[in-house]
Amino acid sequence: MFKTGASLRRIVTCLGVALVFVACGGDGGSGSGSGAPAAVPTTLVPAPSPVLTVAIGTALESVPSVTLKDQYGAGMANVWIQWTPSSGNIFADSSLTNANGTATSGTWTLGTVSGLQTLTARAGALSVVAMAANVSPGPMVGLVTVSTTVTGVVGSTLSTPASVKAVDKYGNGVPNIFVQFAMWAGNGSITGNRQATNENGIATVGSWKLGPLSGQQSIRADDHITGATTMVHATALPAPASQFVVIDGNAQTGQAGKRLCTSPIIAVRDQYGNGIGQIPIVFAPGAGSGTVTEASVVSNAGNGYAAVGTWTLSGSVTQTLVVTSPAVPGASLTLTATVAPGVAFSVCTRYLGASGTPRQRQAVTTAVQRWQRVIAGHAQTSTLAENANRCFPGQPAINEVVEDLLLFVQIAPMDGPGTMVARAGPCAVHLPSGLTQMGLLQLDSADLELLLGQGTLDNLVTHELGHVLGFGTLWYSQNVLSGAGTNDPFFTGASARAQFALLPNSYAGTPVPVEGTGEIGTRDAHWRHAVFNTELMQGFTAPNMPMSRVTVGSLADLGYVVDVSKADAFSFPSTARASTTTATALVRDVLDTDIWGSTKNGRRVLVQGARNPLVWR
Repeated sequence: MFKTGASLRRIVTCLGVALVFVACGGDGGSGSGSGAPAAVPTTLVPAPSPVLTVAIGTALESVPSVTLKDQYGAGMANVWIQWTPSSGNIFADSSLTNANGTATSGTWTLGTVSGLQTLTARAGALSVVAMAANVSPGPMVGLVTVSTTVTGVVGSTLSTPASVKAVDKYGNGVPNIFVQFAMWAGNGSITGNRQATNENGIATVGSWKLGPLSGQQSIRADDHITGATTMVHATALPAPASQFVVIDGNAQTGQAGKRLCTSPIIAVRDQYGNGIGQIPIVFAPGAGSGTVTEASVVSNAGNGYAAVGTWTLSGSVTQTLVVTSPAVPGASLTLTATVAPGVAFSVCTRYLGASGTPRQRQAVTTAVQRWQRVIAGHAQTSTLAENANRCFPGQPAINEVVEDLLLFVQIAPMDGPGTMVARAGPCAVHLPSGLTQMGLLQLDSADLELLLGQGTLDNLVTHELGHVLGFGTLWYSQNVLSGAGTNDPFFTGASARAQFALLPNSYAGTPVPVEGTGEIGTRDAHWRHAVFNTELMQGFTAPNMPMSRVTVGSLADLGYVVDVSKADAFSFPSTARASTTTATALVRDVLDTDIWGSTKNGRRVLVQGARNPLVWR
């Protein structure tokens, strides 16, 4: 980094000599004769000065001097000399030459840039380096990253080295500092993990092989003496696309002539499983496997996902959809769908994100099938247009025709173990029927393993789907609840009351008794536990929760076509209700949000306002 004293003396001497100008006038005499040209500044000669090696910011004790001479070699008095440092500052930046033509600078305080610093003297057009100093950096105070745009393919060794710089408080590089490198993120590997900084203060790791995950990978650099640390980041790009994997929508069951509820989604990935975007994808139905829309798409730049528009099934029992790409020769993926007998009431179930284990999703399927057994007729088909996140956070934008019910399921953390284990309800209804068009069933993943162990998971999910259908949630808009907010609310629907009367019971109050205790979302939305004990739609879970004729009748009161004969066997307890010490209370399990409907001309109508707007806000 620094010049030797001998080389700096040569620089100063050469600069001085280069500025000697030989006068062109006269006969080369001393100028003492008459008629000689007037004296003009011709040379500026520095006094010999040692090359100094000093620390940043030092105020030099010795001051340089220069002598200004005319064309005859005589010193010129009373001429201003300007002093200019390359760094730092000078106490007096100009001085007059004395009778011998010599001028001395003021005190020079060195600047904050390490390396060679110079002080230049100027007289008119003449200039010369009067003094030079070799300036050492100050003590190290930190490490900074030098490599800021490092990029490579996963699994490869980077061609651009990962470098850091040891710096003093002014940012000058500090040599001979030992830096320890270590992998920090990305599961890569390095060699030469201990390096000394060079003359510029830079230390470079021996090599860096990126790990298998695309995205940001990192190395940490440390100086264990000062505790200084910094990070070097690299952007790891995916390897070439090599495979397709299923994300959602495979192995669905549907009806002939109808589109599948969930459009199949696949991902394009490299050999390490990284998603790759901008890959052209073709979805092609197999022989006798229906039709698709948006068969040619491009994978998403963020995650490599690609989805077919819709897949409408034919009459074959088993059908296939083959995924290929001209950009990934030799790779293919086959999706399947099964045609099942038609059902009277359609439920299109869509999961939000990677919701749930296979067993937890099976609980949803079981719940749907259980309600489909008692709902014996089609509800309504109508267009649903909703902006994203209107009903609940994470809700996608929707613009489609919905037959009967569109059900979103989210299995994710809610409030940790205990307290609120689930929440469900409608967001939109068909008009004019007022029956649920779209709803959400949300399950707290922190509670589901416990419920599965207790044997109550399937019953819980079935209970929550009842709220989506309108039990306890559409009672206000359908005007079938009386006494809300009191300690004795009751359901007024004629069908439920008739079924209640058919079951032997000793209840002396006004039927059908509704829960009058607990918080909003518990009270006024369940059958009264003290009367119904473990029936499906009271507010506690149990291993055996029968769906009674009363519950099925309540759906008829909302407007559904039902088959009461498909209800489970149920009888009211003849004594005080059983203990609930091992049961889970369903606290605030009703989704409390505005419920909207759309008229045939597209006008949106608020059907029922949220009773407690703070639930989602």
